[in-house]
Amino acid sequence: MGIANNLDGGIADLRKLTQDVDETLTGNRGKIDEIIANMNETSKNFKEFSDDIKHNPWKLLMKTKEKKPREEPKQEKSGEPSGNKGSFNR
Repeated sequence: MGIANNLDGGIADLRKLTQDVDETLTGNRGKIDEIIANMNETSKNFKEFSDDIKHNPWKLLMKTKEKKPREEPKQEKSGEPSGNKGSFNR
């Protein structure tokens, strides 16, 4: 009967363990989904970086000049850029 009791105790422990794991996963579903999304984005970024370095290994050795984002001309109420008044006849 010792083996049967050990088996019953082991099965009870396994049930408790699976219940605890299920509760933990259910309670942290949002965090787990966020981690997976972040890992997917990180993997994508690393693949792009890796491909870029494969084709441009010099980028690891030389610093390039940073490109400043291009500023769009400010729009006036008329919808035309402020610096272009009268430069285009319609």
